Amino acid sequence: MSNREQWLTRCAQEIVGHYFTANSIALDDFKVTCGWPSSGGRAMKRRTLGQCFHAEASSADIYEIFISPTLADNVDVAAVLAHELCHVADKCENGHRAPFTKLARMCELEGKPTATVAGEAFKQWIETKTATLGDYPHAEITVNPKHKKQTTRMHKVTCANDDCGMVFRTSAKWIDANPELSCPACAAPCRIA
Repeated sequence: MSNREQWLTRCAQEIVGHYFTANSIALDDFKVTCGWPSSGGRAMKRRTLGQCFHAEASSADIYEIFISPTLADNVDVAAVLAHELCHVADKCENGHRAPFTKLARMCELEGKPTATVAGEAFKQWIETKTATLGDYPHAEITVNPKHKKQTTRMHKVTCANDDCGMVFRTSAKWIDANPELSCPACAAPCRIA
């Protein structure tokens, strides 16, 4: 596959054929893409990994599925996609209640209905499909990455002469190299804050 949407569409077709069509469940038209859910997609806890919009929300009158860009693993992506396809099959009518849960279990998804994961049977099946699908062509996006720590802290230096009042900043390395730091404006001694 050349891009994410093609991979997701092909994966969705495989899931629909294997689980829904095989169980005589027809799905309305849908599209799938990689994109941020409308809320919770960047949350640190309880992050939303997928979202299905009802066909009525789309001017194209089709169900729109979004898979979070924080996912890159084939099995994880496929499991979230299967979860969202259960919403399409349910026509987004029951949230995560019993009719949806029945569909999720049919797709061999496990866990709480609001946060299903791939069961062992689903994992084994999707891993055989990745032989033809290939790997999901996407690199995971890290939300709130830890930034590199600041290595140079600038220290506030003030002139000891109240009439001057000059304030400037300099590095600890400069202060260590010049212990008798004096004000560049009036040559009075300086105080380091």
